[in-house]
Amino acid sequence: MFIDFSKLFHQASKDRARGHAPIPADMSLWPKSWVNVEYKTYPGLARITLPEVTRQHDLFQAIRERRSGRDPHKGKVMLEEIATLLRYSCGEVRAQENKRAQPSGGERYPIEAYVLVFLGSPGLTPGIYHYAVGEHVLEVLSNREFSAEDIREIFPIAWVGNAACTILLTAVFDRTKRKYGERGYRYILLEAGHIGQNLSLVAAALGISCCVSSTNDEVIDRLLSIDGVSESLVYNVVLGR
Repeated sequence: MFIDFSKLFHQASKDRARGHAPIPADMSLWPKSWVNVEYKTYPGLARITLPEVTRQHDLFQAIRERRSGRDPHKGKVMLEEIATLLRYSCGEVRAQENKRAQPSGGERYPIEAYVLVFLGSPGLTPGIYHYAVGEHVLEVLSNREFSAEDIREIFPIAWVGNAACTILLTAVFDRTKRKYGERGYRYILLEAGHIGQNLSLVAAALGISCCVSSTNDEVIDRLLSIDGVSESLVYNVVLGR
Protein backbone atom coordinates (compact mmCIF):
# COMPACT_ATOMS: atom_id res chain seq x y z
CA MET A 1 0.00 0.00 0.00
CA PHE A 2 1.38 3.38 -1.01
CA ILE A 3 1.34 6.04 1.69
CA ASP A 4 1.83 9.65 0.61
CA PHE A 5 3.95 10.84 3.53
CA SER A 6 4.37 14.30 1.98
CA LYS A 7 0.62 14.86 2.21
CA LEU A 8 0.55 13.59 5.80
CA PHE A 9 3.44 15.82 6.79
CA HIS A 10 1.98 18.88 5.12
CA GLN A 11 -1.32 18.44 6.92
CA ALA A 12 0.34 17.68 10.27
CA SER A 13 2.65 20.70 10.10
CA LYS A 14 -0.14 23.22 9.39
CA ASP A 15 -0.47 23.72 13.13
CA ARG A 16 2.16 26.34 14.01
CA ALA A 17 2.30 25.09 17.61
CA ARG A 18 2.78 21.41 16.83
CA GLY A 19 5.88 19.86 18.35
CA HIS A 20 7.11 22.79 20.43
CA ALA A 21 6.26 24.87 23.46
CA PRO A 22 4.36 28.16 23.03
CA ILE A 23 6.53 31.00 21.78
CA PRO A 24 6.16 34.01 24.11
CA ALA A 25 5.59 37.37 22.45
CA ASP A 26 8.17 38.81 24.85
CA MET A 27 11.50 37.88 23.26
CA SER A 28 13.32 38.44 26.56
CA LEU A 29 11.70 35.19 27.75
CA TRP A 30 13.11 33.13 24.90
CA PRO A 31 15.85 30.58 25.76
CA LYS A 32 19.31 31.27 24.37
CA SER A 33 18.97 28.29 22.02
CA TRP A 34 16.25 30.25 20.18
CA VAL A 35 18.36 33.37 19.87
CA ASN A 36 22.07 32.54 19.61
CA VAL A 37 23.38 31.92 16.11
CA GLU A 38 25.30 28.65 15.83
CA TYR A 39 28.30 28.09 13.57
CA LYS A 40 29.64 24.70 12.60
CA THR A 41 33.43 24.54 12.41
CA TYR A 42 36.14 21.89 12.23
CA PRO A 43 38.89 22.97 14.67
CA GLY A 44 42.40 21.88 13.77
CA LEU A 45 41.83 21.43 10.06
CA ALA A 46 43.68 23.37 7.38
CA ARG A 47 41.86 26.43 6.11
CA ILE A 48 41.73 28.44 2.91
CA THR A 49 40.95 32.11 3.39
CA LEU A 50 38.48 33.19 0.74
CA PRO A 51 39.12 36.47 -1.05
CA GLU A 52 36.65 39.31 -0.81
CA VAL A 53 35.41 40.11 -4.29
CA THR A 54 33.17 43.09 -5.00
CA ARG A 55 31.16 42.85 -8.17
CA GLN A 56 28.39 44.89 -9.71
CA HIS A 57 25.71 43.17 -11.77
CA ASP A 58 22.16 44.15 -12.54
CA LEU A 59 19.68 41.92 -10.66
CA PHE A 60 17.10 41.96 -13.45
CA GLN A 61 19.74 41.03 -15.99
CA ALA A 62 20.85 38.10 -13.80
CA ILE A 63 17.24 36.89 -13.60
CA ARG A 64 16.93 37.03 -17.39
CA GLU A 65 20.25 35.21 -17.82
CA ARG A 66 19.54 32.50 -15.26
CA ARG A 67 18.96 29.07 -16.77
CA SER A 68 19.60 25.48 -15.80
CA GLY A 69 22.78 24.40 -17.58
CA ARG A 70 22.86 20.63 -17.93
CA ASP A 71 25.81 20.63 -20.33
CA PRO A 72 28.83 21.82 -18.32
CA HIS A 73 32.25 21.52 -19.89
CA LYS A 74 35.47 20.72 -18.08
CA GLY A 75 36.31 24.33 -17.31
CA LYS A 76 37.65 25.54 -13.97
CA VAL A 77 35.63 27.52 -11.47
CA MET A 78 38.14 29.80 -9.80
CA LEU A 79 38.62 30.30 -6.07
CA GLU A 80 37.47 33.93 -6.35
CA GLU A 81 34.26 32.77 -8.02
CA ILE A 82 33.55 30.17 -5.35
CA ALA A 83 34.16 32.85 -2.72
CA THR A 84 31.64 35.11 -4.46
CA LEU A 85 29.07 32.32 -4.82
CA LEU A 86 29.28 31.43 -1.14
CA ARG A 87 29.34 34.98 0.21
CA TYR A 88 26.31 36.12 -1.78
CA SER A 89 24.23 32.95 -1.47
CA CYS A 90 24.57 32.00 2.21
CA GLY A 91 27.41 34.10 3.63
CA GLU A 92 27.31 36.98 6.07
CA VAL A 93 26.61 40.17 4.16
CA ARG A 94 26.13 42.34 7.26
CA ALA A 95 28.53 40.62 9.64
CA GLN A 96 28.09 43.03 12.54
CA GLU A 97 24.41 42.10 12.65
CA ASN A 98 24.97 38.39 11.87
CA LYS A 99 22.78 38.88 8.80
CA ARG A 100 23.22 36.54 5.87
CA ALA A 101 22.35 36.64 2.20
CA GLN A 102 19.30 34.40 2.63
CA PRO A 103 16.17 34.81 4.75
CA SER A 104 15.95 32.28 7.58
CA GLY A 105 12.95 31.36 9.71
CA GLY A 106 13.60 32.86 13.15
CA GLU A 107 17.20 33.55 12.05
CA ARG A 108 18.11 29.99 13.05
CA TYR A 109 20.34 29.46 9.97
CA PRO A 110 20.19 25.64 9.91
CA ILE A 111 21.92 25.28 6.51
CA GLU A 112 25.58 24.29 6.15
CA ALA A 113 27.44 24.46 2.84
CA TYR A 114 30.08 22.03 1.59
CA VAL A 115 32.02 22.19 -1.67
CA LEU A 116 33.17 19.15 -3.64
CA VAL A 117 35.87 20.23 -6.08
CA PHE A 118 36.32 17.86 -9.02
CA LEU A 119 38.51 20.08 -11.18
CA GLY A 120 41.10 22.06 -9.25
CA SER A 121 42.07 25.67 -9.85
CA PRO A 122 44.90 27.86 -8.51
CA GLY A 123 44.73 27.80 -4.71
CA LEU A 124 42.06 25.10 -4.63
CA THR A 125 42.88 21.43 -5.16
CA PRO A 126 40.29 18.70 -5.74
CA GLY A 127 38.70 17.62 -2.48
CA ILE A 128 35.96 18.19 0.09
CA TYR A 129 35.54 21.52 1.86
CA HIS A 130 33.23 23.03 4.46
CA TYR A 131 32.28 26.69 4.30
CA ALA A 132 32.82 28.32 7.71
CA VAL A 133 30.38 31.20 7.37
CA GLY A 134 31.51 33.26 10.34
CA GLU A 135 35.09 33.56 9.07
CA HIS A 136 34.47 33.27 5.31
CA VAL A 137 36.96 30.42 4.93
CA LEU A 138 36.95 26.93 3.48
CA GLU A 139 37.88 24.19 5.93
CA VAL A 140 39.71 21.33 4.22
CA LEU A 141 37.95 18.10 5.10
CA SER A 142 39.87 16.06 2.54
CA ASN A 143 42.24 16.57 -0.37
CA ARG A 144 41.34 13.87 -2.84
CA GLU A 145 40.69 13.21 -6.48
CA PHE A 146 37.25 12.19 -7.75
CA SER A 147 37.23 9.57 -10.46
CA ALA A 148 34.40 9.32 -13.00
CA GLU A 149 33.17 6.29 -11.05
CA ASP A 150 33.22 8.26 -7.78
CA ILE A 151 31.11 11.02 -9.31
CA ARG A 152 28.61 8.53 -10.78
CA GLU A 153 28.21 6.97 -7.33
CA ILE A 154 27.38 10.37 -5.81
CA PHE A 155 25.35 11.81 -8.70
CA PRO A 156 23.53 9.23 -10.85
CA ILE A 157 23.43 11.55 -13.88
CA ALA A 158 26.11 11.35 -16.57
CA TRP A 159 26.57 15.08 -17.27
CA VAL A 160 27.68 15.82 -13.70
CA GLY A 161 30.98 14.17 -14.60
CA ASN A 162 31.83 17.24 -16.70
CA ALA A 163 31.24 19.72 -13.86
CA ALA A 164 33.99 21.60 -12.04
CA CYS A 165 32.47 21.38 -8.59
CA THR A 166 29.26 21.12 -6.63
CA ILE A 167 27.93 22.95 -3.59
CA LEU A 168 26.06 20.69 -1.19
CA LEU A 169 23.62 22.17 1.32
CA THR A 170 22.88 20.19 4.45
CA ALA A 171 20.51 21.01 7.30
CA VAL A 172 21.25 20.80 11.02
CA PHE A 173 17.58 20.23 11.78
CA ASP A 174 17.51 20.93 15.49
CA ARG A 175 18.58 24.55 15.11
CA THR A 176 15.14 25.32 13.69
CA LYS A 177 12.98 22.51 15.05
CA ARG A 178 13.84 23.16 18.71
CA LYS A 179 11.93 26.43 18.32
CA TYR A 180 9.34 25.65 15.65
CA GLY A 181 8.79 21.92 16.07
CA GLU A 182 7.55 19.93 13.07
CA ARG A 183 6.67 23.07 11.13
CA GLY A 184 10.34 24.03 11.33
CA TYR A 185 11.09 21.44 8.66
CA ARG A 186 9.13 23.57 6.20
CA TYR A 187 11.24 26.59 7.09
CA ILE A 188 14.45 24.60 6.59
CA LEU A 189 13.49 23.55 3.06
CA LEU A 190 12.37 27.08 2.21
CA GLU A 191 15.75 28.43 3.34
CA ALA A 192 17.62 25.88 1.22
CA GLY A 193 15.54 27.04 -1.74
CA HIS A 194 16.39 30.68 -1.06
CA ILE A 195 20.10 29.80 -1.06
CA GLY A 196 19.70 27.77 -4.23
CA GLN A 197 18.12 30.71 -6.02
CA ASN A 198 20.88 33.01 -4.80
CA LEU A 199 23.44 30.56 -6.18
CA SER A 200 21.65 30.46 -9.53
CA LEU A 201 21.58 34.25 -9.85
CA VAL A 202 25.18 34.76 -8.74
CA ALA A 203 26.30 32.00 -11.13
CA ALA A 204 24.44 33.74 -13.96
CA ALA A 205 26.21 37.00 -13.11
CA LEU A 206 29.56 35.18 -13.19
CA GLY A 207 28.85 33.32 -16.42
CA ILE A 208 28.92 29.94 -14.69
CA SER A 209 26.71 26.98 -15.58
CA CYS A 210 24.44 26.06 -12.65
CA CYS A 211 21.95 23.25 -12.20
CA VAL A 212 20.37 21.02 -9.55
CA SER A 213 20.92 17.28 -10.01
CA SER A 214 19.78 14.03 -8.47
CA THR A 215 21.93 12.68 -5.65
CA ASN A 216 22.55 9.49 -3.72
CA ASP A 217 21.91 11.08 -0.35
CA GLU A 218 23.30 8.26 1.80
CA VAL A 219 26.55 8.28 -0.17
CA ILE A 220 26.87 12.02 0.43
CA ASP A 221 26.13 11.62 4.15
CA ARG A 222 29.01 9.15 4.39
CA LEU A 223 31.27 11.32 2.27
CA LEU A 224 30.72 14.31 4.57
CA SER A 225 30.86 12.15 7.72
CA ILE A 226 27.41 13.30 8.86
CA ASP A 227 24.84 10.96 10.36
CA GLY A 228 22.00 11.66 7.92
CA VAL A 229 19.58 12.21 10.81
CA SER A 230 20.63 15.22 12.88
CA GLU A 231 22.31 16.63 9.76
CA SER A 232 21.60 15.57 6.21
CA LEU A 233 21.62 16.76 2.62
CA VAL A 234 18.67 18.89 1.49
CA TYR A 235 19.90 20.59 -1.72
CA ASN A 236 22.78 20.57 -4.18
CA VAL A 237 23.98 22.77 -7.02
CA VAL A 238 26.33 21.60 -9.78
CA LEU A 239 28.66 24.22 -11.28
CA GLY A 240 30.72 24.31 -14.45
CA ARG A 241 31.43 26.28 -17.58
